[in-house]
Amino acid sequence: YCIYELTVFGDPELNLWTTIPGSLYVDVPDSLLSGTERLVVTVMDSSNNPVTDARVVIYNENGFYRIGYTNMIGKVEFTLPATLEGELSVVVVKHNHIPYQTTIPIVSATGPYLVYGGTVIDDDTVGQSHGNGDSMLDPGELTEIWVKIKNVGTDTIVNVTGRISCA
Repeated sequence: YCIYELTVFGDPELNLWTTIPGSLYVDVPDSLLSGTERLVVTVMDSSNNPVTDARVVIYNENGFYRIGYTNMIGKVEFTLPATLEGELSVVVVKHNHIPYQTTIPIVSATGPYLVYGGTVIDDDTVGQSHGNGDSMLDPGELTEIWVKIKNVGTDTIVNVTGRISCA
């Protein structure tokens, strides 16, 4: 009876194309450094236009699994656990497009290797900051800014200094 249902009604997971399928052009890094906490995937069509609402799935053999959808400019951003190892598989699907699949190796950096881990803007009225508490830099506010930097390399690094500037 089940075979009859699938033959007559079709497989409910089958994605039917309603026109000639287009190609997806996906921009992902060739490799990821161990400890990298952010992955941005960009999806474009054959005319170099952003593809909106493409489903992007990332996963690896250790059980890590995330799903995201591209925004109006064809991008989706994922937060990765710092302990991710091995390979990261990326699958992109969109109706009337040929699915895209690739694998990104996760490699260890040799020596010290610093990566940007995010920024926190503190503009409340506690401590040194005096603002409206919306976590945005507004004119006239005195803010505290923390920039997270992480060493994902194999060697220790000491006496790190940095410079923040704006244009």
